[in-house]
Amino acid sequence: MKTLPISRYRFFPKIQPLALLTKITSKPVTGCLHVFSVTGSWSIYLDEGKLTYACCSDTMFELLYKKLHRLSQEIPNLHSGINQQLQAIFETGIENQAIPNPDYLAICWLVNQKYINRTQAAVLIEELTIDVLKSFLRIEEGSYEFTPESFLDDMPKFC
Repeated sequence: MKTLPISRYRFFPKIQPLALLTKITSKPVTGCLHVFSVTGSWSIYLDEGKLTYACCSDTMFELLYKKLHRLSQEIPNLHSGINQQLQAIFETGIENQAIPNPDYLAICWLVNQKYINRTQAAVLIEELTIDVLKSFLRIEEGSYEFTPESFLDDMPKFC
């Protein structure tokens, strides 16, 4: 994933997140919109102008675990030990910067291990993306770039 170091910016200009999303989704573009602000960074993935995933810099696993806990009420395969397994496999990579977008990889792993099916993964991704977009829409200042390639290019897409 290509990102620009946040320290590179001395100040952040005013941005309008909703206008930015409208502009980027009005064309059939594929890639990733990276947005940086004082409060964090967001990555919004598009496939031919359609939103496929969104994540933010520091709360993705917290959001994922909260959603999985809620889903465990409906899906018997999602037992309480899943979070510990995901932590051991994917969050260790964050510390070492070895795994790009470990949150999305964790969802793929859940599908591959048959803890959830593709439809459940789509619902999970949709709910995570909505939460990320809510935080994104609150920013008032930031910088952004669009890259035509993303880690999702070679990954399964669920929604």
